[in-house]
Amino acid sequence: MKNAKDVTIQPYTLHQALEEYLKAKSPVNSKLDGRAIATDLGTNAFSQMKETGYQFQ
Repeated sequence: MKNAKDVTIQPYTLHQALEEYLKAKSPVNSKLDGRAIATDLGTNAFSQMKETGYQFQ
């Protein structure tokens, strides 16, 4: 990550951390409200290509 400081390797992955968070905080609101927007992907990112039929959820 650009400009990251004091980086340390943790004994768990991001996926594991997310799973634990969801277990502790569930249920979560799954409403799609447009808060997460990638502004640096450009038009060739997989999730931005209409030909794939993919919609990030």
